[in-house]
This record gives sequence, structure tokens and C-alpha cells, in this order.
Amino acid sequence: QLEEKLSRIISQYKAEEQKQRSEILEIVNKTTKEQEEKANLEKQLALQDLDDSKAKYEQALIQSVIDLESKADSILFIAAAQLQKLYRGKRDRAAVKKLKKKSKKGKKLKGKKSKTNK
Repeated sequence: QLEEKLSRIISQYKAEEQKQRSEILEIVNKTTKEQEEKANLEKQLALQDLDDSKAKYEQALIQSVIDLESKADSILFIAAAQLQKLYRGKRDRAAVKKLKKKSKKGKKLKGKKSKTNK
């Protein structure tokens, strides 16, 4: 009877031990799977951070290009205004010179007529 009781206790102990071993194995498997998922998520997060930093860098480049284009536009505007000013000045000086020539010719002709009339 004692042996029987002891045998039952031992079998219960072995069954409980087997149950706990399977639970431990299940926990180890879950932990391994979770560690793999964690590693994958960390990789994805690192890639996302890299993408974010690339996006910020690209945005900064775009802004610098926009600034450079704006400066170039203002330089071109100023240069165009200077060219227009130079052209108008040359044109107007030529017109004044032409008018002066006409007025001198007119005075010379008037002067010659008066000498011939005398």
C-alpha cells in the first residue's frame, strides 16, 4: 500500500514535471519569437528614422535650391533693369545728338542765306 501510494505520488510528480517542462518550452518558444519580432521592429524603426532623416535632408536641399533660384531671379531682374537703363540712355543720347546736328544745320543754313542776301 505504501509502495502504491508512493508510486502514485511519483507518477503525479512526473506528470506535473512533464507539464511544467512543456510550459517552459512553450514560454521559451514564445520568447524567441518575440525577440525575433523585436529585432524586426527595431530594424524597421531604424529604416524609418533613416527615411525621416533623408526626408529632412532632401527638404533642406529643396529649400536651398529655392533660395538660390530666388537670388538668381533677383540678380537677373537687376541685370535686366541695368541693361534697359543703359539701352535707353544710349538711345536718348543718340536722339539728342541727332537733334543737335539738325539744329546746327538749321543755323548754318540760315547764316549762309543771310550772307548771300547781302
